Amino acid sequence: MSEHSGLAAADAQGTDPAAVGSDAATVAQPSFAVDDILLASVDLARAALIETVPVESVGPVTAHTAEGERVLSFLFASDVAGYPGWFWRVTLTRVDDAPPTVSESQLVPGETALLAPKWIPWSERLAEYRASQLAAENADVVLGEDEFPEDESSDDLDADGDDFGIEEIDIDEIEPDPLSDDDFLGIDIDSLDGDGDGDGDGDGVRR
Repeated sequence: MSEHSGLAAADAQGTDPAAVGSDAATVAQPSFAVDDILLASVDLARAALIETVPVESVGPVTAHTAEGERVLSFLFASDVAGYPGWFWRVTLTRVDDAPPTVSESQLVPGETALLAPKWIPWSERLAEYRASQLAAENADVVLGEDEFPEDESSDDLDADGDDFGIEEIDIDEIEPDPLSDDDFLGIDIDSLDGDGDGDGDGDGVRR
């Protein structure tokens, strides 16, 4: 196939000329011509959008894409707080000579949009958790099988005590020394009553 015939075939099919005659395994996605009637219906797309969202959140048109035959999507800049880099997309379609109608509208992320992390199924999360738990249990088993040397510090202290002649003392054999009666001589026990009703002279000392 000549280069001229390849370009002609590409123009006829609406595909990229570079993809014609290539050995690429992937098949080029079909392209669709922009429907002029749908393209002129941008006001219809905007009116349908502001019926469901605040008008101040809808910006100007930034792009349009032919999604199929007589199917066109408009992208409006989004001014929704917390959604930088997102766009409003409104898709219009029409059948034969019928007037355009709104197919759908939605908020879609752009290339610079901030997205949530990829969702991980619970089965995968539990698998990772169980693996970590099993690893911890195996580590405990290995530690339990290790033989640790006996602590000889206590034996050394006992030996040192014997060298210095320190004798063991039985605490139970130690009896407290009770106070004798001489310790209470000169003290009037009755005067120590908190009610203060005693007949003494108040100094609590016998004269």
